Amino acid sequence: MENKIKNLLQFYLLATELKDKIRSGWKVWNIDRERVESVAEHIYGTCILAISIDSQFELDIDLYKVIIMLVLHEIEEIKIGDLTPFDKVTKEEKRKIGKQAVEEVLSWC
Repeated sequence: MENKIKNLLQFYLLATELKDKIRSGWKVWNIDRERVESVAEHIYGTCILAISIDSQFELDIDLYKVIIMLVLHEIEEIKIGDLTPFDKVTKEEKRKIGKQAVEEVLSWC
């Protein structure tokens, strides 16, 4: 039980790092805003959008699964950051390092 709590807290602390990671696209495209979106804010926004879509349309979706997918989609960025095509990382390399990052982060769950 104690180990589970330790793992849970370690994962939580890692995941909250996404609050301080600014989405790279804002920088790359020189978006002129006083404040730009963090990765955590992006995740929150996509989850709210999924909930809104589910509440307004009669779609046969598993909302829990959708939200888990939206959150985990960005979890690799804890370790590798928000890579964009401008970072000159191939899709294959991004997939490889992203998979390794997700496995590392989720190993604490």
